[in-house]
Parts: sequence; C-alpha cells; structure tokens
Amino acid sequence: MRDGSGKRVKVYFFTMVLSRSRYKYVYHSLTPFTASLAIYAHIKAFEYFGGIPTEIVYDQDKVFLVNENLGDLILTAEFKAFCQAMPFELFFCRKADPQTKGKVENVVKYIKQNFLYNRPFSDIATLNREALEWLGRTANGMPHAVTKEKPKDLWLIEQDHLLEVPPYVFNEPDPVYPVRQDNSVYYKKNLYTLPEGTYKGRGTNVTIQVQDDELIIKDQQDRHIATHEICFGKGRVISNTDHKRDKSKNLDNLMLNVAVIFPDSDKALMYLERIRKEKPRYARDQFLYIRKCVDRADVDSVVKTLGYCIDQEIYSARDFEAVMDKHLKERQDSGQKMTEVKQVSLSINKKIAEITPATSNILDYERIMKN
Repeated sequence: MRDGSGKRVKVYFFTMVLSRSRYKYVYHSLTPFTASLAIYAHIKAFEYFGGIPTEIVYDQDKVFLVNENLGDLILTAEFKAFCQAMPFELFFCRKADPQTKGKVENVVKYIKQNFLYNRPFSDIATLNREALEWLGRTANGMPHAVTKEKPKDLWLIEQDHLLEVPPYVFNEPDPVYPVRQDNSVYYKKNLYTLPEGTYKGRGTNVTIQVQDDELIIKDQQDRHIATHEICFGKGRVISNTDHKRDKSKNLDNLMLNVAVIFPDSDKALMYLERIRKEKPRYARDQFLYIRKCVDRADVDSVVKTLGYCIDQEIYSARDFEAVMDKHLKERQDSGQKMTEVKQVSLSINKKIAEITPATSNILDYERIMKN
C-alpha cells in the first residue's frame, strides 16, 4: 500500500473465517502481531461474529505456539492464559499441510487481491473501518464461489451454534504508526513533524492518542515525543519549527560546561554521559539541576558526592542532590571549613582558561595614529 505522499506502507493483518458460512473478519496492524495484539484481534472477531466457535484451527505461528512436540502443544504464556479463559478447543495444523487450512488461506489471498490491492492508505484506524465496510458490502454480502450463497445469510443460521463470549478484561492497544525517514508521521492524510533523530531506521514506530483536539505522540516506551493540534484538512504538513533544530550540539556544550565546574572534570563528564544515556529526554534538565547543586556546595562535598554516585550507580539529579545534602550536613555538624567550588571557564586546557590576557595602554595607540 502507499500513503498520500506516495510512500510505501507495510500492513499486517489477522483474519478469521467461520467454516460453514464462510463469514469473515479481518483486523489490520502496522506492526507485526504479538501475542497481545493477536488476543485483541480474537476478541474483536468474536464480537463481530456474535459468539465463539467450538473449535478454532490455527497455523503454527510463533505468536501462538512455542513448539509442537509430537502433538504436545507448548503455547506462549499469554496465549495459553487467554485460551484457558475461553470455551473453544484448539487445533493446530501440521506444517506444510494446506488441506487443513485451505479456507483461511483463500481468505488471506482474497483480502490481498480484493480489499488491499491499490487501496490508498490514510491511517490504520481508517483502514480497519474501511475493512468492516468491505466485509459487510462484499466479503460477507456477496454470494460465495463455492456455497453460492451469501455468507451473511448462512451466518444468521450458524450464529445459533456459537458459544457465548465470556467476560475478559483486555485493554485496547494504542494504534501504532511508522516514523518516516524525514522524522514525520502520516495521520489521516496529513504529515506531522517529529523532533530530529526520532527516526532510528526501519521499524521505528510511535503511538498516537487524541485528546481535546490534540495529537499526543509517544514512542514505544510510552515517552512523550510531540504534541500537535489536529489538522482537519488534507495533504498538509503540520510542523513545529523546534523539531528541525539539532539539539545534540547544544546539549554537548551544556554537558561540558557542567563537567568543568567539578574538581575532576573527566570523571564528571563520564558521569554526565551516563545520565544522558539513562534519561535522554530529560538530560538537559538533569544537567542544569546538577549544576545548581554544585554551585551551592563545597569542594569536598562535590568530590565525595560524585564518587559515591558513581560507585553506587546513582544516575539521577534528584538523588545526586540528596547525597550532596547528606555530605553538606555532615561537614556542617563537624564544624569543618567550607571551601567553595571554583568556577572554571570552558576550555580544553584549564590553565589557559585561568590566564588573564595582557592589556595595552590607550596612549600607545594614540601615538601610533599621530605618527
């Protein structure tokens, strides 16, 4: 499939078909199916069918099955828990055995050649909505090539033999969208920009939530990336000028500026680098807070705090402050003299940074100009 900008979009789908009526269901995703997503697709299929079949035949897929040891099925933990809560029986096809799964294989081919073929892609929610319309209008509304009857008509009879869907608590996953190479995401026929560096290669995806006419865009670890007002037009680029700035260089400079105020700046730089790795989205705030802590402390407390945090693998500005406050209190209670941390200008050579440049007398320049 291709989106409105002409970019190719890879789509995955889950399908289920009732054996007698050929009544079909399909659910699409922009990411490969996991056990959780497959379970969600099952629940949506049962809702669409109005019940659960007494037996479901599966292909041997790693989403469902870890191994088939001479007939002893070893299911994935999540899928096993789901099956135990459901009333249907499981049957897994043998590998390379098309006769036992021919009906669903035909549905897969039908979806690819009839529904997905040459269909423009807008977003995954729209695609799933269009799929339901296609199911009702064509896949389940037109006479089947074998039965010569409409699947929808036979489903009305078959529905009486379906099992009741038991209550099962399962949260709907947030829709996932691929990040483009230009650090943008395509949503409902418009492009929304993302910060520089968001795209990490193929497989970079984000989730989008709609709240009060705004798009909240987060990464796969549920960390906030960007917020945009929803655009109700088509073919537009909704950008944030701040997203085009490469902030890495400014962050490098800030990290160096903070490191040089430590007595052992090399050790401090290693510590700050680790904080940057642990909290990439909040590195700037972390560095600024640590600089604020060091500015109010003495040399001995700064040295001890940095050493303790490195030894104990404490990589948080708030925890750094707590350790420093402990050392400051100990020094105050002991009556030791406090030696302030000397502010050092940023330079590759510290000795050069502390040199005061020579100055010339203005009268020398006046004499030169007169001559």
